[in-house]
Amino acid sequence: MTDKLAIYARFLSRWATFLFYCLILVFLLFYLQHLDLKKLLTVRIEWKYMLASFALSLGVRYWGALIWFVSLAGLGAKNLSQKSELVYVYAKSWLGRYIPGTAPWILGKIYFASQHGVSKEKLAVSALLESGLQILATLILGSAILFADGRSGVINAEYIEWVAVLLCVGLFFMLPTVFNHSISMVYRLFRKKPLAPEHHVNADLILKCALLFSLRALLNGLSLLFIVLSIAPDFDLGNTLFVIGANCFAIAISMLAVFAPGGIGVREGTLLILMNFVVAPEPALAVVILARLWNILIDIVFLGASYLLQKSPVKPG
Repeated sequence: MTDKLAIYARFLSRWATFLFYCLILVFLLFYLQHLDLKKLLTVRIEWKYMLASFALSLGVRYWGALIWFVSLAGLGAKNLSQKSELVYVYAKSWLGRYIPGTAPWILGKIYFASQHGVSKEKLAVSALLESGLQILATLILGSAILFADGRSGVINAEYIEWVAVLLCVGLFFMLPTVFNHSISMVYRLFRKKPLAPEHHVNADLILKCALLFSLRALLNGLSLLFIVLSIAPDFDLGNTLFVIGANCFAIAISMLAVFAPGGIGVREGTLLILMNFVVAPEPALAVVILARLWNILIDIVFLGASYLLQKSPVKPG
């Protein structure tokens, strides 16, 4: 009986992974089909800047994996020594963002990492902590930069009120006591038992991850700056902070739009509106399209590089 259950579990595991990749492929093809690539044929691209953007963006992916390790280690998770294997887990789960909803990205990390012996409870708490902090840190940084810019009409007055509400709610739920209580309630609802205190987060872990996410958002903004320079080499570098803030704000809004796979459409629309303040309309549209294509390419490269690294006989220390 035990052997039959093991065979059945392996069968389900194999097909769950296959279905995961199929859904990613379907939604990526659907998105690419509706992308106006002709806009890129009319612009001249400076590839030296694109290579700089590539290096920064790839580094941002690995920085995200580092934050994941920090959050899991802070929760006391075991079996984190398999770094290359877990980075590969992070990379393929990261592609789950292209499936509508945030569940595939979160469930992917829990499902794949638990196969390497990492606690499902700690993976779930870590995933929810990261999701909340990433949105909050990115939204705070983007909003602060755009509001400090003082440019008229950058963000409509009604949106400022909504952003203020979101920030207040987010900060409240990121308080350790509130976060732990909320997670415990959800856990009890689904598992019919209390969440052990060993899975709770503390203020030090929240602050550490928030700072790491803020730095990640800055690097992400710089990678977009290089894409802007690749298309508009006469771009005024005095608007560098504005581009970083616009990118942060667009990413945060797209993450809140859980109905959009990978924030597709929402991120582009928000970024296009903001980029029109510092770049002419045609180059701004080209920047937005190129940025999305570039990010998809880097996500695939990140997956491939992580796969090869975990297959390598020489493992990182």
